[in-house]
Amino acid sequence: KIYTWPVAQTPKSPKAGGPFPKGTLSDWISPAMVTRAQVDGVDSYVAVVPDKDCIVNKGDHSPRGGANALTVYTTRPHPLTKPTERHLYPQVRDTKGGPLRRVTWDEALDLIATKIKAALDKGGPSSIGLWGADHLSPEMNFTSTKLFFAPLPKGLYNAALGPDKGVAVRAIHNRPKWNSEHPSLADNFGSANSLLYSYRDFEIADTVLYSGTNSYETGTVFYSRVFSNKNKKMIVIDPRKIVSAQNAEDLGGVHLQLKPNTDVVLINSLMNVILSQNLHDQAYIDARLDKASFDKLKAVVTQAKYAPESTEAVTGVPAAKVRKAAQLLGKPNKSSILF
Repeated sequence: KIYTWPVAQTPKSPKAGGPFPKGTLSDWISPAMVTRAQVDGVDSYVAVVPDKDCIVNKGDHSPRGGANALTVYTTRPHPLTKPTERHLYPQVRDTKGGPLRRVTWDEALDLIATKIKAALDKGGPSSIGLWGADHLSPEMNFTSTKLFFAPLPKGLYNAALGPDKGVAVRAIHNRPKWNSEHPSLADNFGSANSLLYSYRDFEIADTVLYSGTNSYETGTVFYSRVFSNKNKKMIVIDPRKIVSAQNAEDLGGVHLQLKPNTDVVLINSLMNVILSQNLHDQAYIDARLDKASFDKLKAVVTQAKYAPESTEAVTGVPAAKVRKAAQLLGKPNKSSILF
């Protein structure tokens, strides 16, 4: 919900029962929810606060990560990393692998500019990569997009070199293409501009599998919905001991702490157990999947090399944990997977 009121009406020392008491808005109004702007020519405060009546998010709002308070602008140790990994000022290495040295912001920016220019001189715009995201500020997205994609001299784009060499390599968020979603999603699902899952699916699931995602820190509203049900079992696939992995284990779930680049082997091992022990929904498979394709998949993953005892040496995940995760994922449990 959005509330506006003139600055002139705001008491210097707000008291209970003032023009906009706490009960009217919410339990807590953060500085990020309020701005000062002209509303119909009047100097006013504008507050955007969670709406508890909203059917979509039920008043939940994300402070951009449940762990941010532990890592941003603080010297307190993170519960899983000691000391904190937060850097409060620029640092550079004078030699590869050498010690970090504190520098000023001007020195750091000059160094970045020098490195970018050297790459441009050597290989052209395609030697530079740009990563952007929808959650960056409009100013950052505008200036970075203009720098990388505007034609010379305003930007780096060199039309004479063609689309392969003349433009920077670019990606946005977690997608390999510079648009809101990858167009291949539209080919398969009819839309390339929406999330392909429902929060409700995860709320009612008995088991939730997280793979390649850390929603405790990057999707707080979603994670709080799932985590609020203490009877739900969570399986986290991540080489790091992240907070959600610890939470999963504390509630009877599993952390599959695999070695990097062994994801496919681990997933095949999970399917090995599920299919070998008849934990899959055969009726659903018969109705929804191409039989020849499924039979081919089954023939691959049920090989002895994908048994948990065989994959343990490759993935680093104990066979017992793989088998426990497969049991939690398989029938009769209702499972949802986020990857």
